[in-house]
Amino acid sequence: MTQERVTISIDSTILRRVDKTIDKKTIRNRSHAVESLIRQAFAEETVDFGVVLAGGEGIKTSLPFIEVAIKQLIEHDVTQFLVIYGYYGRSVHDYFGDGTGWNATFSYHETEQGSGGGLKEVVDRLPAHFAFINIEEHVAFDWPLILHYYQRFLPLATLYPSAKDTWRGVGIAQKDMVNYVPAGFSILEEQVLPELYKQGDVIYLPPLGA
Repeated sequence: MTQERVTISIDSTILRRVDKTIDKKTIRNRSHAVESLIRQAFAEETVDFGVVLAGGEGIKTSLPFIEVAIKQLIEHDVTQFLVIYGYYGRSVHDYFGDGTGWNATFSYHETEQGSGGGLKEVVDRLPAHFAFINIEEHVAFDWPLILHYYQRFLPLATLYPSAKDTWRGVGIAQKDMVNYVPAGFSILEEQVLPELYKQGDVIYLPPLGA
């Protein structure tokens, strides 16, 4: 992320409260503390829209894991889902239907452009930020933790991986992340998220290598 140096005046009482947030771990210094608090002020309180990336030959075996993840998101008030699927993912529509019985609504988009390219095709249907599910196996994710880090730092994406050193998992992304998806066929978990992480625009939970 590009940063600019600014000079501001702050009431000393407020500044003391800002300094109390510095823990030398998640908040490194006063500048970082001010930036973090500003990001929190801009963050919305909830995420109620989710994107399910469902493609690949193994989609049928992945559906039960996706179902568990969707149900967990519904418990946290994510009630609108857009399912993006490829040729092998056509069975997803039959599996979830329109959301009847799920206390949620489902819509669908078929793509031949991969998980990243599919997102680019539906960018006009996305809200400012959205949950996303991109898994092939079970992931015991902590949604409140994902939401906390997203609201605190407002990265382009926050990812809770399904396994160590993988870029598949459950997370939250800003709509602006789609601007970094290259035109044509692209894979979110191979081309987009790893590159944005290198630039400091993705929070990976737990940190890579942990």
